[in-house]
Amino acid sequence: MKIKNLKVENFKILKGTHEINFDSNLIFLVGENNSGKSTILESINYLVNGPEKDKKYKTNSATTTEFVTVEAVLEGDFDNLVDDLKKYEPYIYADGDKKFIKIKRSDKEEKITQNKKEVTLDESKIQAYNPTTQQFENPAGKDTTFKNFLDTVFVWSDTLPSDIIDFGTTKILGKLVNKYSKEFFASDKYKEFQATHEQIFHLDDDSLQKKLEGLSNSITAIFKEQYGEASVQFNFGLVDNAAYVKNGSLFVEENGNKDDLINKGSGMQRAIALSIIQLFSNVGDIASENKLIFCIDEPELNLHPKAQEKLLEALIQISSNLQIFVTSHSPYILKKFSKLDHKVFICKKNPNVVVSPIEDLSIVSWGPTLSEIDYFAYDISSKELYNELFSCLEYLVEQDLKLKTKVELYLTETKKITQIPYVRLKRDATTVNENWTHLSVIRHKIHHQENTHNTALASAEIVSGVAELIALISELKT
Repeated sequence: MKIKNLKVENFKILKGTHEINFDSNLIFLVGENNSGKSTILESINYLVNGPEKDKKYKTNSATTTEFVTVEAVLEGDFDNLVDDLKKYEPYIYADGDKKFIKIKRSDKEEKITQNKKEVTLDESKIQAYNPTTQQFENPAGKDTTFKNFLDTVFVWSDTLPSDIIDFGTTKILGKLVNKYSKEFFASDKYKEFQATHEQIFHLDDDSLQKKLEGLSNSITAIFKEQYGEASVQFNFGLVDNAAYVKNGSLFVEENGNKDDLINKGSGMQRAIALSIIQLFSNVGDIASENKLIFCIDEPELNLHPKAQEKLLEALIQISSNLQIFVTSHSPYILKKFSKLDHKVFICKKNPNVVVSPIEDLSIVSWGPTLSEIDYFAYDISSKELYNELFSCLEYLVEQDLKLKTKVELYLTETKKITQIPYVRLKRDATTVNENWTHLSVIRHKIHHQENTHNTALASAEIVSGVAELIALISELKT
């Protein structure tokens, strides 16, 4: 299961309508603080899991006629629906050999006619679009039924590691423990334990039930006297298997000392939590069985660069089975980004939030590159980006335009850019005075930092040069 398309209206800082086509299993959301990255994840949480109590979702500047709405088109395997999920069959549609369902949640209250009955749709109900009636409806009443379609796991930047390192069956670690403990609870040893439990709690002469017999008889006597014939007897059945697991805890041994993880520092806790997430790359059937989608907010927190790279490798593996959304500020997280397999979206606020796929912003022919992402997401003009842009300009001039001339001639003769003096340092340590355009001079300064016969390269030169190269490349591409 994956979210193919997301449409968000008036949700927190996402004012107006934002439609995002993901169409990938690994999606990166990058941008400065307060640019909408985490808000996109929150909108998915709102859609799937509903509104949280006392939490405000509507954009501050929204009018009384503007509503919070989150829609998504889900792509998945909807064959052989069982039990309550059959109620969703009329809402599933095909496009080619793929199947989809469109869902929505909104704080706008509407009354519709569904199956000849008047139904009220509101924020508490997840809705599905019916292609036949051409309206959104509520197929199954409670949202719990829909969650058999889609299970989301959110790891926020301020998520307590204990929320992940939890043995509950709905938690990340709990899902793993539940998978690996099934064999134990079906074993002969556990059956022996069940028999022993029955013996010592009920059957033996000194069992707990026998020891409480006097208490149960006293309650029975009073009941018979005042209310009628009935008897009371204590029973101590085995707790549910999940209860045994849920009461577990995770211990960490470090430098010969063993302690509960809850007593360790936040860095250790988060690292263990992310290690548990990475384990899903080796237990792919859990992901596919539960139709999980991971939403991870700033996973680089408390991780050194090498650990961030390792985490990305694991996320890439996991994304072969399930969809993952990642918000990040870190270039290391994007170091192994593949434009063929992954998607990067830039979130910018100027003054309203704009979410753009990096493909729409890519300048260099082989991009998007990390330098481009840094430029469009964080306004960082780097030497690496300048080199990439200059090389791209060379390629366009010499190959695409078939000019068969050096880029310097293009700049001077075609673009009429004036040349300026530049002192070139030769291999024999002698110098020669030359004239080059300022764009080529910047390139020389980047490549030949050992040459101190010119003014030092200033950051302002790179900033203005990057902007000028982007304009020239864009002009050539159109």
